[in-house]
Amino acid sequence: MSVRTILSTAALILFAMAGFLFSPRIPYGEEDVNCVSVTDVGPMHIHKNCDSEEFQYVAAHPDLLLSRQYRQSRPLYAVIGWTLARPFHWLGIASVGRGVVADAKQTYRKSPSPGAYMPEYAGLVLFNLLLLTAAVILFLRLSGARRLFDPVTLLPLAIMIVNEVTKAFFWTPHTEMINVLIPMASVAAYRWMLARGRDITWGESVALGVLIGVGALAYGGFAVMAAGAGLCVFIVRWKSILKGGLLVMSFFLPAFAWIAFVRFMTGNFYSLEINLNRDFVWIIDLFRAGNSARIFWTLLLTTEAYGETIRDVCLFPLLILGLLSALLASRGRLRETIIANRTMLVSVAVYLVPAFFFFWTLGLYYSRLTWSLVPPLALMIAVATRSLIAIVSERGKSTLRFGCVVATACYSAFWYFSSGPWS
Repeated sequence: MSVRTILSTAALILFAMAGFLFSPRIPYGEEDVNCVSVTDVGPMHIHKNCDSEEFQYVAAHPDLLLSRQYRQSRPLYAVIGWTLARPFHWLGIASVGRGVVADAKQTYRKSPSPGAYMPEYAGLVLFNLLLLTAAVILFLRLSGARRLFDPVTLLPLAIMIVNEVTKAFFWTPHTEMINVLIPMASVAAYRWMLARGRDITWGESVALGVLIGVGALAYGGFAVMAAGAGLCVFIVRWKSILKGGLLVMSFFLPAFAWIAFVRFMTGNFYSLEINLNRDFVWIIDLFRAGNSARIFWTLLLTTEAYGETIRDVCLFPLLILGLLSALLASRGRLRETIIANRTMLVSVAVYLVPAFFFFWTLGLYYSRLTWSLVPPLALMIAVATRSLIAIVSERGKSTLRFGCVVATACYSAFWYFSSGPWS
């Protein structure tokens, strides 16, 4: 992938994200209940998640990672924010724009004015741009797109860039944007593992597990990648199940090392995700309650809530994928397409299976989290569309390209002109 393509991709993303600044504003008076603050700059509206203040604050003061009140489970994100903020500090933007970025309700009584955190804000938004650019570059490589504005892959590309996650979180410091990269990075890693044609070594298992584990120090969703990588080891050679298990166990080493360090320095470790949100451990809490009727109804309701989020985020891409599959089947090319893209499809399945269970057991049923199931579906749409255009007539090619452009315009317009999501 050339530097020109990378820069063009970043420019396209910035242009697409700028459109969200002109999307409808959250109704006045509903900011607090939706966990956002808003800065109105003429016709533009910058919606900022209420968690962003804490992310900026700890990025400005990484030493607070050793304080129980701050996000100790995500130290790498704070370090990245601190690092990317350095150039903006050197440029002096901390003295510019008092009130340019609205702060949510003040969490820290001693915190300086909003302008003092402009470098951290800029650095973490830059990180969002880097994450989204990397995800799109991986998508282009995996989908076989001939160019950035290939009409055949335009709709799935729009699904990757313009969606509820980018709308709510691109212009605000937050770890949520990492959810855009993890699916594409996972599928790329799995395809590489499956296509090598050889068994993984013990050393490679440990190295890969630790590498993914380092990513989890920024965002816990990398656990999905580790689980899928373990499955890939088993798929390549079923007798290597112990190596797959070692890979998964190695994934936890960076987290254990960090927890041990914090405990050594402070005497305790605080995880907001577990201690406050009760992520994953809510199931243990439920069974400890000992009320079988309550357990049954709680599990039923949570399953229903999770199913609703899947329906909300997956219905559209599944309808498009189903339509393309039906067209391929009508021409007798569906089986051939599946065989030709077998490694890719297996890689997608290896991601979707652990991702499905990960977000089910997480306990927080937000569509912005479940949206992590969508990028692999967008990739499959791209593969199916390319396969279809290869077998239709010249007139059919023109019709298909036109349909892709129109569908992309309608899809994008929906996200730009609709209200929300806000967080």
